[in-house]
Amino acid sequence: MTLFELIKQETASSRRDILVVAGLSGIANAGLLAIINSAMQQTSSSHLQSFRYLVMFAIAFLLYAICFRSTLHRVTVILEEIINHLRVRIADKIRHADLLSLESIDQAEIYNRLTSETRVISESSAMLAASLQASIMLTFAVIYIALLSLPAFFFCFALIGSGILAYLRRLRDVSIWMQRTSQQEVQCFNTIRDLLDGFKEVKLNENRSRDLMTDIRESAETLRSMKIKTGDMFNTNYIMANGVFYITIAAVLFLLPQIVPSYKEDMTQVVTAVLFIIGPLAIVAAGVQALSKCNVAVDNIMQLEQLLDRFAQVRRNGAAVVSSLPQDFTEIQMQDLSFQYVDQEGNVLFRVGPLDLTIKRGEILFVMGGNGSGKTTFLKLLTALYSPNTGRLLVDDLPLEEPELGSYRGLFSAIFADFYLFRKLYGVLNIPEETIQGLLTQFQLEQKTALVKDHFTNLQLSTGQRKRLAMIVALLEDRPIYIFDEWAADQDPEFRRYFYERLLPTLARRGKTIIAVTHDERYLEIAHRVIKMEFGRIESIVGS
Repeated sequence: MTLFELIKQETASSRRDILVVAGLSGIANAGLLAIINSAMQQTSSSHLQSFRYLVMFAIAFLLYAICFRSTLHRVTVILEEIINHLRVRIADKIRHADLLSLESIDQAEIYNRLTSETRVISESSAMLAASLQASIMLTFAVIYIALLSLPAFFFCFALIGSGILAYLRRLRDVSIWMQRTSQQEVQCFNTIRDLLDGFKEVKLNENRSRDLMTDIRESAETLRSMKIKTGDMFNTNYIMANGVFYITIAAVLFLLPQIVPSYKEDMTQVVTAVLFIIGPLAIVAAGVQALSKCNVAVDNIMQLEQLLDRFAQVRRNGAAVVSSLPQDFTEIQMQDLSFQYVDQEGNVLFRVGPLDLTIKRGEILFVMGGNGSGKTTFLKLLTALYSPNTGRLLVDDLPLEEPELGSYRGLFSAIFADFYLFRKLYGVLNIPEETIQGLLTQFQLEQKTALVKDHFTNLQLSTGQRKRLAMIVALLEDRPIYIFDEWAADQDPEFRRYFYERLLPTLARRGKTIIAVTHDERYLEIAHRVIKMEFGRIESIVGS
């Protein structure tokens, strides 16, 4: 999709307004040329005549300035509104995408499309507006040249037209190279992200650190070379465009008088007109380059949105259909549930299931197993974050249907192993300050952070402290079911004992259901049942 197609798709009435003010600005600019040429021909004019030309010049310039400023403003407003719509719409589609599909998209690509590519469009608004105004001015200036001299008009039209065609042909090659540069930018961002996300591992292994830095240097050098080449291609095109302008001046000044003798009478006015349009022609050339960059950026953004469209779990009318589930369920059943990870060729990498399990309200269920046994996938299937390949979930013997997924997920508060802490307390309203302060004190975080206007003042905490803060958020959510994935693993003995011996039994007495992944065998008696997983299957269930 091109920028013009995007504007046509995303806006309606504003386009006509832009064309009107840009047209008035272009006409006024061309009028300045006619006034200047007319004044130059009146070499012996009176002071009154000169004053009239001055007034006409001032009016034309004022009209040009007002309309040009309005054009710049309106183009900026439209492009920023479009960018805003795209960001919000893509964020909403990410929100509705299923977890597995989102995990298949490179996060660097999402960041690049929503930051770098939108910035390209935003920063091009002034140049695009100026180019639009200059194009309209050129149209009227060329008509003015035709009125002065038809031979000069055809001469200029042939030279400039051939130059524009050559320019556009070369621009297609530049667009292809820009697309490759954009892909390399994503790759370069990925290597930097590896450094940030894997910083601890990098610091612990000097060989890994050197190898990663080598990749960063190579990726950055490749990006630098590609950007330089893209810039050189743009510069060559720009110089070529300017060369056409100067060739045109030379032709109307030196060549045309030899071919058309009668042209000499109009030569001064024609040359003045050609000189006058060199600036607007340069602006148009720069605008075409900016438009080419914007087209690549728009295409990249729309490719991301189209990819998300295939993943989004939304109805045709754009809104999710939600059906409520009762919060006072009795049991949840996993019936012949299975899931498999596949690569891009469709080869099965790992399979979980079939899983058959009934989880009763108010019970404490421990899940054990080695790394890679399928525990985390089991949790994602239970919480409906993954859609099973076979089998189904049932709530009180009623099969869970897609319209009910949202309310079903609303039964769970989860702290996964790769949990994320939001700085703002989203989705939790009207909590008394003393309740929050009490929980911070209970988990010994009152000296580390506080909640001010729904925002935590500090998230720079240790892993154990961050998990305790995540626990506070989960408790404030007060959902019927709690998922804890190795929560106690990073806690000191005091909080580990508190978690197993006090917190979990207290939640169970309140009717909460707890599913906790654990390796702490010394606390197994706390659970009503313990399931052990191996190779994606439930190997045993101990308890009643």
